[in-house]
Amino acid sequence: MYFFVERKTCKSCGCDRLQHSVYHEELVSVRDRLGLRNNRTNSYDNSLPGLTAKQTELYFSSLADRTPTLGGATGQAAWRAWRTRALAVQLPQQDLSLAHCKHIDDAHRKHYEDFVAARNEIALDIGVALQHYGQALDCMGCSKSIRNGGMAVQAPKISEEAYFHPACFTCSECDELLVELAYCTLDGRLFCVRHYSEQLKPRCHSCDEVCT
Repeated sequence: MYFFVERKTCKSCGCDRLQHSVYHEELVSVRDRLGLRNNRTNSYDNSLPGLTAKQTELYFSSLADRTPTLGGATGQAAWRAWRTRALAVQLPQQDLSLAHCKHIDDAHRKHYEDFVAARNEIALDIGVALQHYGQALDCMGCSKSIRNGGMAVQAPKISEEAYFHPACFTCSECDELLVELAYCTLDGRLFCVRHYSEQLKPRCHSCDEVCT
């Protein structure tokens, strides 16, 4: 049985801090968290490397039905607020590095490190945003067509032929857009890091760490 005494709560109000509309952390980029170079190229504070400004606008216009509304923010401010919170929820630091875990004892450190190494090798990746030109592709999310000139996200860790509409590039568990296109794959499905971990390991409801 796993139960840890420290709870991930807000110091101000005592509630689950992931329930707040905006969650502040020192690291504000998925590439920072994963130790990758950050080449942010657009004003939405979302990393879509390789896209022109026009393609970026087209990409986000395809997400119109999923535009976040957090704390009354709209437009780019809403996306920034959503991204800040999504980084904490989808990419919990304690799932990424032993340095952020407080309750894994020496006997289980090797199990944790093996789990992280295997995940990073076979499952973790960042999707590739692109504008598709050519014959229509089937979206792996909704099975509808990605037409010539349409925006798409490729998930190479699934397959070089795995393409999704931007609005379909979501976690199979929570149905949230995958922040900065960071994803894990399991059995051909997309997951955020949090829910990928929970497919394979139990999570302590008190400290929010994965039980190894």
